[in-house]
Amino acid sequence: MKYFFANISTLIIIVSLCFFAADNVFAQRTVEVPQGFGTLNEAIDSDTTEAGDRVDPNTVYVLERGGTYILNGTIQNRGFHLRIEAEPGDGPRPVLRPGVPDGGSSSHPFRVRDDLTLRGLYVTNRDELDGLLTRMLRVSADSVRIVIDDCHLDEEGQAAFRLDNPYNRIFITNSIISNIGLPISPDNGRGIDDRGNSIDTLVMENNTFYNLTSRVLRKTAGTLNYARINHNTFFNIGQMIFTFDEVIEGSFTNNNVFNGAFSGRETNPEGFTANFTGIEVKELGQDLIDQGYTQTLDIRNNNFYLDPDIVDVYPDTIEVTPIFNDVAQSFIDAAGTGDTILEEAVEFENSPPSELTMVDMWWGDRPNAPGWDNSGAPFDFAYETTAESYTASTAGQPLGALKWFDMVVSVNDNWTPHIAEEYELYSNYPNPFNPETTIRYQIGNREHVSLIIYNALGQRVATLVDDIQEVGVHNVRWNGMTDSGRILPSGVYLYQLQTDSFSATRKMIMLK
Repeated sequence: MKYFFANISTLIIIVSLCFFAADNVFAQRTVEVPQGFGTLNEAIDSDTTEAGDRVDPNTVYVLERGGTYILNGTIQNRGFHLRIEAEPGDGPRPVLRPGVPDGGSSSHPFRVRDDLTLRGLYVTNRDELDGLLTRMLRVSADSVRIVIDDCHLDEEGQAAFRLDNPYNRIFITNSIISNIGLPISPDNGRGIDDRGNSIDTLVMENNTFYNLTSRVLRKTAGTLNYARINHNTFFNIGQMIFTFDEVIEGSFTNNNVFNGAFSGRETNPEGFTANFTGIEVKELGQDLIDQGYTQTLDIRNNNFYLDPDIVDVYPDTIEVTPIFNDVAQSFIDAAGTGDTILEEAVEFENSPPSELTMVDMWWGDRPNAPGWDNSGAPFDFAYETTAESYTASTAGQPLGALKWFDMVVSVNDNWTPHIAEEYELYSNYPNPFNPETTIRYQIGNREHVSLIIYNALGQRVATLVDDIQEVGVHNVRWNGMTDSGRILPSGVYLYQLQTDSFSATRKMIMLK
């Protein structure tokens, strides 16, 4: 125990954030939903008892491969984990598309108010009458967990994910996100838009992002506790690539970035009027440093290439956007990983074109700039085995998304452990807190549960739970006192959830 707590500062995020899981290992109720107009909305909305409770919160809605599901309004989940998956087997992904009811207007697909899992789906925010909507997945609750696996999220006017609330955990794997934003309003082409809220966890692994006018992550305020961006292909990303802001522990590894920040940035005699860089990181504020946080960022084994034909159409007032800002570059210099970063013109099997006309009109006639050119779709981002990038990952695999090579991420690169998603210890809220906070957790079996508070020295100060509990989500409030009623001082505290089959620990701050 002494060894564990002596090293808790380095282990805390690894232990507490390893939540992503493969398939559910517990028995689930399955609802097979036929394709059609409003059939998915009806299946989810009507799946309640006369008292208004869910018939079975452990339900998965299974959609037909090759089926088309026209949504009759926004799908919302409140108080239950919503799981929607394609039926097993091969075949096209089920299509989810906003519908336009008679005499009405279309609505964006998802308003997320609790945990959400989507697997094997094609979701578009272009409605059945060809209208382009915004905010494909709008997250409107604290501390929810979103799993997007083997999906294609396509065509969106603003942001594929809009985070209206803090401390959410997002896991995007084996997926495609494409055609986000239009050049008439390039700031609005975002993969994830944090809206100034803190993010608990962001994991992106083995994905392909192409044709985004702004950036993959727009992080503008608050902290990003943990980010892992590994083995992704990024193609035609407009203004920037990633803005991490105050990331506490992050990594950007084994990615292939082609035409990242392709729009360039403006200059004038006094400096940059749009001082963009491709990957931006902000140093931790003094408030976080005073709380004991240390910033770590691992950037290595990536390829960044900008088509020179794009640079040729830049006006005289535009120049190439640097890849890294000073903070990101300082981590590369300190780790000595600069020689693992390539600049190679890999030749993809079939990719979108470099948007030369778009860039030219971006700076000259933006209202009339063309949209994304998808004439060659579906695309294939595999590339030649003779490329240096083909063996340049930290495990000797190709850089970029490995799905194009029919490979899986090597165990040397892969972060994801197999922990059943029915067990989770969420971030407490609020954090920091004064005078009390709520700790939320989920268990998948009826079993003995303990929830214990420790101080920064590893000494037990309070036992909140020590009992047999039922399956489900539980909320426990802590008022900052010991078991004997003594008021504890400001500082860093740890809370540990322990069951017969699961253990996790997280950090929280009490400020008075």
